[in-house]
Amino acid sequence: MVTSVNRKKNIGQREEGGIAVFCKNNIFESISIEKEYDHGIVLIKFSKLYFNLNDDLYICFAYIPHKKSNFYHICDNDFHDDIENIFLEYKYKGSVIVCGDMNSRTGEINDVLETDNLEKYIDCVEPDVFPAISKRCSMDKVINAYGRKLIQLCYNTGLTIANGRLGNDSCGSYTFCTSRGQSVNDYLLVCPENYYIIKNFGVIDFTEFSDHAPLSYEICLNNNIQCNSLPSTHKYLKWDSSKNQDYIQLLSQHNELLISLVGNMNSADDVNNAVREINRILYDSAFAIFGKTVLKRSPTYVKRHDNDWFNQNCASARQD
Repeated sequence: MVTSVNRKKNIGQREEGGIAVFCKNNIFESISIEKEYDHGIVLIKFSKLYFNLNDDLYICFAYIPHKKSNFYHICDNDFHDDIENIFLEYKYKGSVIVCGDMNSRTGEINDVLETDNLEKYIDCVEPDVFPAISKRCSMDKVINAYGRKLIQLCYNTGLTIANGRLGNDSCGSYTFCTSRGQSVNDYLLVCPENYYIIKNFGVIDFTEFSDHAPLSYEICLNNNIQCNSLPSTHKYLKWDSSKNQDYIQLLSQHNELLISLVGNMNSADDVNNAVREINRILYDSAFAIFGKTVLKRSPTYVKRHDNDWFNQNCASARQD
């Protein structure tokens, strides 16, 4: 066992609840405890030196008590804030993932903030290069207050929900089951740039020993990121006033669709969909006329080796 924490505030006569972390003996010495909160949070560190990683890996194990539980009412901690603060403190020290029983029902709310995609419009913004983020699915369609706080945690940190998105859990399987019904309460949270270290994520079948179904996933600890051999490109718009009429003419082909979008906005969803579609039409038409695609320069500078006869006088002459 690596560590365990128990609640110091209890309802009964004995200590109950808490978190225990176990590992195999052969990696015990390479794991260290970074933080322990007795109300139910443990942060452990996997050393990059031992596991041949690009960065240290931190796993935050968390248990958030149900809002109706007696323990919740005597605990003065904001669990979501604690997790967020841990992430923000350690994200510059390495990679951070979060997992545990969050008692949060998030339905299928989008856990990813849509970017403004400024790099599409101007050539002075360096875009972030992340893997494509697929839409998240969930068998649990209910949303509770904790679920909204968890989604806000994702917005604030860039973490995303692995359930219903990664590995073998394409449907967002239930993780909690009682006589009153089923729900998704247990989560793995991962930033998109760290998807590559998570393999075979899934929800294991329920057993008679618990009303929770275990989350299972593998962490790739002995592989550095493989560089993509394909050249990277950057697309942007370069305005040319001489082509204004071409742009106007191309936009006019979408007049009926644009009028239809504006005239059929009866709900907030209709407004959001109309904004996205109008933005797409404006940009795609502009890119067809003004769009540029260039190769991105490698940030690595390779020093050129000079010939033996190339001395300091030659270098000065070349600069002049």
